[in-house]
Amino acid sequence: MYAWVAFPLLRIALLFSVGIVLAVELPLQISQNRILLILIVIFAIYLLFWKKYKQTKFFSLNTVFGLIAHLLIVMSGYAALMFHNDRNNRNHLLYQHNITSYQVRIIDEPEDKKKSVRCLAEVISVRDSIGWKSSVGNIFIYIRKGDEKPGVHYGDIVLISGSPDRTQPPKNPGEFDYQLYLSYKNVFHQDFIRQGEYSVIAQNQGYGFYSLAITSRKYLKEILHKYISHDRERVIAMALLLGTKNELTPEINEAYASAGAMHVLAVSGLHVGIVYGLMLFFFKRSQKGKIMRWVFLLITLSGLWSYALITGLSASVLRAVAMFSLMTIAKVINRNSNIYNTLAAAGLILLCFDPYMIMAVGFQLSFLAVFGIVYMTPKIYGMLSVDQYLLNKAWEVTSVSIAAQIATAPLVLLYFHQFPTYFFLSNLVVIPAAFAILATGIGLFAIAWIPYVNTFVAWILEKLIYLTNEFVFLIERLPNNTIDDLYINTLQSWMIILCIMLFFGWIYYKRSYQLIFITALIAIFVGVQEYRTYSNSQRKEVVFYAIGRHTAIDFIEGNQALLVTDSILIKDENKLRFHIKPKRLKSGIVGAVNHQVQHKVISRKIGKNEFIVWNGLRVLIIREFHREIENVNVDIVLVANNGITSISQLDNMKFERIIIDDTNRSYIHKKLLNQAHDKALNVISLPLQGSYTLVI
Repeated sequence: MYAWVAFPLLRIALLFSVGIVLAVELPLQISQNRILLILIVIFAIYLLFWKKYKQTKFFSLNTVFGLIAHLLIVMSGYAALMFHNDRNNRNHLLYQHNITSYQVRIIDEPEDKKKSVRCLAEVISVRDSIGWKSSVGNIFIYIRKGDEKPGVHYGDIVLISGSPDRTQPPKNPGEFDYQLYLSYKNVFHQDFIRQGEYSVIAQNQGYGFYSLAITSRKYLKEILHKYISHDRERVIAMALLLGTKNELTPEINEAYASAGAMHVLAVSGLHVGIVYGLMLFFFKRSQKGKIMRWVFLLITLSGLWSYALITGLSASVLRAVAMFSLMTIAKVINRNSNIYNTLAAAGLILLCFDPYMIMAVGFQLSFLAVFGIVYMTPKIYGMLSVDQYLLNKAWEVTSVSIAAQIATAPLVLLYFHQFPTYFFLSNLVVIPAAFAILATGIGLFAIAWIPYVNTFVAWILEKLIYLTNEFVFLIERLPNNTIDDLYINTLQSWMIILCIMLFFGWIYYKRSYQLIFITALIAIFVGVQEYRTYSNSQRKEVVFYAIGRHTAIDFIEGNQALLVTDSILIKDENKLRFHIKPKRLKSGIVGAVNHQVQHKVISRKIGKNEFIVWNGLRVLIIREFHREIENVNVDIVLVANNGITSISQLDNMKFERIIIDDTNRSYIHKKLLNQAHDKALNVISLPLQGSYTLVI
């Protein structure tokens, strides 16, 4: 208990975080006023208890006093999220009905997509059958591109015809839950509109400083477009310098992920640290005088937060900027800051501003990485003594890299199911390269107006990025560059985190009970893994996936699976990875989805139709009506590609259920669904209900 005394803010931040997580996972169906009342009551009990028993030395009373204080902090976190959750506002868009049009304010820079422009907006008012009334709520507007580019900008007030749609949950098992992800940003609606369905009725209604940041980002993008000629180097420069990642290709993302260097592409704490280091270097002398220290503080804070605004205010950047801001303030007022308290204070400030930030993967990875670097690096570095200067520096960088990778490994496995094996090698080059690229890029922005010099600096920048890319792609080509298909659940990730903390605690304290706990955790971890493996080995199931414009059926037995789909989907690795891979990983099936294995499937073509028999289950895929299938006896009929236009075409066929997928035209789908309901048939609509899993 006494070990916590030196880290009061760390304890407060952890308890506050517990309250937020409880509010996310176990939200109470009570009003904000009642939450506030509960908080006030606990605080009043705390004050009364403190006033009456503050002089007591009885341990039991002190324990009760401490528990009340802890409960107060937990409830503060709970209340913070409940008040931040827009769903608790009765004027929210969620509770508006029969909307015919609505007004929004664009609250972020519109993002250019392949077929549309995506705008994050906040609802101002809605119109229904009665008239206009005020409303609130965030929404993503997708404006389809036509002959002219949609003319919307940050701060515009836009009038939109029609009614917005609720965001949809994932349609396939294990698929990324985009609806849940958006809910953590208080976004519950989206709308796909065409030109002519909206009009800009006012402009420049946003915040001036954020508008300036967007304008600055556009100006800096134009500099990179003008002076960096090759596409690959330019998109990486925009990602690394400005945080613009939407133009990165899947090949670049895959290469950097395999090399364990993905943190370089996303503007993060590493980049903020480099910017902060450059500011310390250039303003080193200005920190001596009392007045100049305050000038340095003003310049540093302005520079850091301007950089955060220009790069998009990501969770990891906010963490780093908040942390360095607190460190700078402590330095100027001559206060010794404990790094753990500083880190906790940064997190606490951000979570008070946006409690949902704790659910962001970038936020979690960022804090774990810094904690790992601070806590583990000295212990890892001390394991090896290197006298030679350059080798010692290389070992320092490697120690930091190993510490960050170990600390973030549980979350990397949980969210991404892979682990880069050559991270220690790639970071030896990539981290110094990132420093050089960022410094050169800032230099280019500063002297972009000077002829000839700007071209020379841009040439250096492009070559630095080119060499970094070549090294990363070289690492990617090495054998076994990643360990793939590693599936763990949330409980197992916490077990790994506890094992790591106990292991490094044992290195420092050498207490035997820590090894006992580690052994117990490993045993439980292995037990959970073996139970999952056994359960998967006994599984026999068929999954009918809901993938737009594609028919896809997975026959899963034990650790083998066979995907029956069309020739287009089987070659689309991105769709396979997004829609089908998660289910297979959870089922313990490793390897590429499009790699076909030996399986107990009997398949026969009847024209364009396909008759499949697997473990006694008979499935008929109808892509066109054929006389040979009129009298068949099957378990499941899957209607695809407008194979039939009326349910009556199946009158002579015996079957248990009908499945209609998304390859049918919408009007045919609706017609078949209504007819099936009228005849009281067991019908499943994949577009409406999502995927269907049949356990054998």
